[in-house]
Amino acid sequence: MGIFSKKKKDSSSIMSNSASRAQEHETSLEDKAQIIVEFVQDFRDSGEYEEFFDDSHLGIPLAIAITQDMADLTESGLAIFEETWSQLCELFEMDKTESYESIEDLMDNNE
Repeated sequence: MGIFSKKKKDSSSIMSNSASRAQEHETSLEDKAQIIVEFVQDFRDSGEYEEFFDDSHLGIPLAIAITQDMADLTESGLAIFEETWSQLCELFEMDKTESYESIEDLMDNNE
């Protein structure tokens, strides 16, 4: 069992899933991935969040794959990715079920 699906998902089901999540005020999968990638780009070399980067050695590449539309995740891949999202939210003491549009939004809400 891998973390990527070989079968492409029907785009209409992806849209309906994203729409239902938006109604629940949860950050979409694509936005979560983009926020993780932004965080990596902005803070990877700072040393301040070294533990997060060490713990996210699988979740970060999954986020990159999502933002580049390179793969669909299997259930196990989604679980790994969601764990990375949870860790990022915990890092800033933020509710992982809230809606965020950028890393700045996630970090600024902590103030």
